[in-house]
Amino acid sequence: MSLDTIDLRILRELQQDARLSNVALAEAVGLSQSPCLRRVRLLEDTGVVLGYTALVDQRKVGLPVSVFVSVKLEKQREEALARFEEAVRGCPEVLECYLMTGPRDYLLRVVARDLADY
Repeated sequence: MSLDTIDLRILRELQQDARLSNVALAEAVGLSQSPCLRRVRLLEDTGVVLGYTALVDQRKVGLPVSVFVSVKLEKQREEALARFEEAVRGCPEVLECYLMTGPRDYLLRVVARDLADY
């Protein structure tokens, strides 16, 4: 899918506030409501918009500490990477996991109640 300037404005607005009503979104990007809704649906249907997410205040859910952890695997083979990623998926305290280049293989963002909990 080729994105034009209006599509990019729609994406920018949705990234700022994914709960915008179609009326507010259409007004913000300079379209009438029907074409705006059509474009949003097309962005969703083609996989440009993968989903919508709620941002949670870590402090209010008792997890105020974020720790960044770099991980080096013994070997960087596909099977080892897959096993590691599967293990990380089972850890709810790991919010983000990035495959890296350089001396380390992964960078994780882990949340915890405090450093002792980490």
